[in-house]
Amino acid sequence: LLSPSPTPSKRARRATSPAGKKISPQTEGTPMRTRAKDAVVDEHADHPDQVTRRKLPKWYMAKDSVDFFLRPHTLLAMLITLACMYYFGVYQATVAEVDLDRADAMIRGAKWACVVFLIYCWTHLQDGAFVRPHPGMWRLVSGILILYLLFLTFLLFLSTEDARMILSHLENGVGKPLPFRDYGTDCRVFTPEKEHLFQNIYDTFWDEFVIAHLFGWIVKGIMFRDFYVLTVLSVLFEVMEYTFTHWLPNFNECWWDHWIIDVLVCNGLGMWIGLKLCDYFSMKSYDWTSPQSKPKTEGVLPGKLRQLGPKKFDSYNWGYFRTAKRFAAVTLMVMFVMLVELNAFFLKTVLYIPPPKTINIVRLAIWATAAIPAIREFYQYVTDPHMKVFGTSCWLMGFVGLTECLVVLRHGKGRFTAPFPTWVLCMWALIVVSWLSFFVYFFFIRRVLRKRRNSAKVHTPHPTNSKTRKRT
Repeated sequence: LLSPSPTPSKRARRATSPAGKKISPQTEGTPMRTRAKDAVVDEHADHPDQVTRRKLPKWYMAKDSVDFFLRPHTLLAMLITLACMYYFGVYQATVAEVDLDRADAMIRGAKWACVVFLIYCWTHLQDGAFVRPHPGMWRLVSGILILYLLFLTFLLFLSTEDARMILSHLENGVGKPLPFRDYGTDCRVFTPEKEHLFQNIYDTFWDEFVIAHLFGWIVKGIMFRDFYVLTVLSVLFEVMEYTFTHWLPNFNECWWDHWIIDVLVCNGLGMWIGLKLCDYFSMKSYDWTSPQSKPKTEGVLPGKLRQLGPKKFDSYNWGYFRTAKRFAAVTLMVMFVMLVELNAFFLKTVLYIPPPKTINIVRLAIWATAAIPAIREFYQYVTDPHMKVFGTSCWLMGFVGLTECLVVLRHGKGRFTAPFPTWVLCMWALIVVSWLSFFVYFFFIRRVLRKRRNSAKVHTPHPTNSKTRKRT
């Protein structure tokens, strides 16, 4: 029963499946590769031992894919994992118990528990929308995001001292009070008394946040792929820095640091590099404004290297000026991106995590990779009327982002008590009123006026010429 079946004839391909469903025309004429692990029991079969063949995913049949590496290999993964667990957990157990104390041994066991969970995610989680360069990679990303959510939940129910102690065991130098850093003390452009004529700009430009800004905006350019949305995100984050300067001292920057180094140099250069990479590799073009789609050609990667690029090059037509739902959805997405970026700074402040530490880099890497399928699922939810629920990655990212907010509220209780300045409240009142006014006018009042104008043109009689009426 488990041997490969011959290629079905035309009449057999037009037949129905054992469940009574017709075979889709897209799968007609495609020979099905069958394996023992692809055989599933048919609940409606006449005999309990009767099995039917489960059709492999479309991406598995790709001609430019390496067949061996696309298989799950669940049994092989289990045997390799058990061998590693035996070597590190049984064979080296005596040496590890002597060298490690109780806390380090518990952390070592927790790390291996995470490894086993990720192996399960790699082999058994459901595939998402992305399958390149390997579908297991995106299953692994989902597993890492789940572990991060569980770790945040664990920190939420600890005291602030215990949470900092746990982080200090993960990496040295974490959990100690951070030094005060203020970038807006001396905002002079020319400093003739110092070593360099532009010493303040030189010191700010070679800060670690500059490199983080540049790399982060390259990734955002690849994810959003629209210049206008990226510009809104860049400017809005600077507004967020002005808003929370009285709570986070490192947000206090000079004007040239905000608008020249950040917006024009780092963010602008990162956006340009990200968009150029999208054009070079012919990735999906996210058209957020125009109602017309832009077809893309196939990528430039030849042969087997195409496995490293996207499978399809479909264009995304967000069209947020088309309906009120899309405009509100894109606005919600922009605000969620701001929330995630602010969480990074608030978590560092309340849990005493220095910026150069590996914990911050790992968090940014998790968000950067998990956001790629999440944005694809969010687009599907917004544009597809048949999509009634969020995708798994999108739902999970929303859960993680809001859980980070809960961690900040839990461990930052009593820390952020300074009131907002009056000019900040007035600025945000102006932004909210402007957004609501545009939203109501553009999507409701403007359309009502257009309908009245069109109805008036239909009912207004056209004036006829008096000479033509007399001739008639």
